[in-house]
Amino acid sequence: MLHRIEKVWAGCPEQSGRISCKVISINTAFLLIGLFLSLVGVSVSANPQTSFAMRYYELVREQNNLFHRNAELANLRVAYAHAQLYFLYNDARFVYWSEQLNRQYRHLQQFDRSFLREAAENLNQLARFYPGSDPCQVMGSNSVECQIHYGKQIANWLMHLNGEIFASQGAQAWVAGWQQRWQAAIHQMEGYPALQGEIAQLTEAHPAFSIYQDLSRQAAAKWQAILADPATAATVSEYSGQLNREIGALLSATDYSQVVQQYQAQVQALLDDDPDYRNLQSEANRITAQLEQLRQAIHDTVAYCNQLGYGDRCFDPAFNTGLQNLLPQYNGGSNDILVQAARLIESNRSFWHAFSESDALQALSQKFSDAVQASIAGVSASLEEAQEAYYQRLLTIPQVQDQLSGLWYQLVDLETELGFRESPR
Repeated sequence: MLHRIEKVWAGCPEQSGRISCKVISINTAFLLIGLFLSLVGVSVSANPQTSFAMRYYELVREQNNLFHRNAELANLRVAYAHAQLYFLYNDARFVYWSEQLNRQYRHLQQFDRSFLREAAENLNQLARFYPGSDPCQVMGSNSVECQIHYGKQIANWLMHLNGEIFASQGAQAWVAGWQQRWQAAIHQMEGYPALQGEIAQLTEAHPAFSIYQDLSRQAAAKWQAILADPATAATVSEYSGQLNREIGALLSATDYSQVVQQYQAQVQALLDDDPDYRNLQSEANRITAQLEQLRQAIHDTVAYCNQLGYGDRCFDPAFNTGLQNLLPQYNGGSNDILVQAARLIESNRSFWHAFSESDALQALSQKFSDAVQASIAGVSASLEEAQEAYYQRLLTIPQVQDQLSGLWYQLVDLETELGFRESPR
């Protein structure tokens, strides 16, 4: 059965033949945190309402451009991306379970999206009303809910393992050295000291901004702690799903979808005419295929060893010597693939930054923004009411009410004062 796996990983206990590591799903947690950060205004809006907000955005944009143009920082970003890949791909456990997750994802792709959404909603309801229950026992080992649950468990384990890998002494030492080089390169950048002086002068003249930043950090930390409770996370997910459905129903009565589709087609036309984009896509396809081949080879080497009954020792290259032909620390060819992938990450970052700043996209995006506002004008009040109802539903959750309601209203007031929000809710 797909949901059943042998205990071939180290440090994760087995329960009824399935992974039982209890860690919040990385995808769910980050999604929900993102929803609340938007709620409390940790990410400011793109429509500044005061001179402070306008100047703040200008300085942030200048700093962003400065960081992207600097060649030394680009080289350091490549080094960091390569180190991340190197540490991960040298851990056979991480590679094995990453490939397992990819295979599970491909398995789920055969189902209709609406069917998957319904199954995900069933899981949320189960977690909310029957915390700690096993979906594979309640709904059956062949159910789609069980398959989704299995994928989430693998993601949980990978999140846990990722933290373990980068908490190792070797990884910590490398990152500490890299951070020193990064800070030195930043302070040596031409134009950076003057820019920092302007930012400091602006923020010192507006003490509310420092308070806003501090409260935002507090809210983010408390929100993450609240979501550590699976039942609460499931409730928030349910409310978010309800909001999405309400918004979808309202937008379906407008030509919003057509406006978005037209904009996407126009953006794609710009990209198709860009030779740099075509080259980037070609390079991405080539390197992705090489990474997949490497991951599959490491996975299959571990799986073959496990079939012989050697268990956790199959992850040890000193025991499972076939891994020495594949892991980057032994194989220069494998390491070269990771170097190319790291360079691709930086090329991708550089391209999209340049594209986002291009006059053609800026003009197209402005037209799109105007068209969206026109298309939703008839339902804008209803959209605001739906969002307000969502906020109020969140506040019915006891932990949110007790720990975050006060912070939320303070942040809304500060956003308004600073010009990051038109008016308080």
